[in-house]
Amino acid sequence: MKDWFEQKFEILIRHSQNQNVKNYSFTIRQAITFLEEHYREEINLEVLARQVGLSKNHLCTLFRIETGRNFIDYLHQIRIGQALELLETTDLRVAEVGLNVGYHDAKYFAKVFQKYQNCSPSEYRQINH
Repeated sequence: MKDWFEQKFEILIRHSQNQNVKNYSFTIRQAITFLEEHYREEINLEVLARQVGLSKNHLCTLFRIETGRNFIDYLHQIRIGQALELLETTDLRVAEVGLNVGYHDAKYFAKVFQKYQNCSPSEYRQINH
């Protein structure tokens, strides 16, 4: 029963996030789409700005105004969201999960994961796998 409620809650959250995306400008929707499609790659502000045709400063300001977050925070949240799914559904080692979602340094992956989830990837897996 708990799993059913969790699934419905996740669907509701995703739906509300998608509704919010619709309110963003075309440029920010482009940036978000790029991040969602390329989160496994090394992405920095310069790459993202080039993709959407803005200067780094303009994109940084616009992204923060419209989303309430900076682009790297947004990217981390995408990556950690994908990592959660892999930790729940696969037996990949934690370092492999990190690699699969765009973190090439296992220690950095663990640090970012801890920041967003308040537990280590291993602890999360023990609870949710």
